[in-house]
Amino acid sequence: VQPQMDFEEENALEQFKAYIRKEETSPVEKYKLNSYRLFIGVAASVALLIGVFLFGYFRGYEKYVQLASQGNEVQYTLAKNVDVTLAPDSQISYKQGKKNEVELKGKATFSVEKSENKNDLLVQAGDTYIKHIGTVFTVTAYYPEDPVIVEVLEGEVLFYTQENSGIRIEQNDK
Repeated sequence: VQPQMDFEEENALEQFKAYIRKEETSPVEKYKLNSYRLFIGVAASVALLIGVFLFGYFRGYEKYVQLASQGNEVQYTLAKNVDVTLAPDSQISYKQGKKNEVELKGKATFSVEKSENKNDLLVQAGDTYIKHIGTVFTVTAYYPEDPVIVEVLEGEVLFYTQENSGIRIEQNDK
């Protein structure tokens, strides 16, 4: 005699149908679905990386302006109150929009009139900085290993480096 088992036919049939529905997606379709998801994920990551790169590039991008003299002395006006005379074979460069921070290679005479504008002219020659105080001055700095020479024709300048607080140079001093 076999024992009689008690089970619910309808519940068993629903579980079996659910199991069959799960298996209706073929392995090829599963692969396609997973490949599509992978492609979307990779594409989104690449787009994000490109966006971050472009943001960083254009945010940090600063255009430099270079003014040079080949074999002759050349005069430039940097701002309303700043005139520069470059000696032969000299150049100055500055970030666009920051004409008050100039890097010099060679020799130049700067004529700076006092103005209400608080953006003082700062000339960098190698590791040396020269800050004007309403002056006319000449800076000579052809090679980084040579000494920087500052000659004040009118007024005074502050002459310093990152490590040294510097000195003030007055009219007719070098």
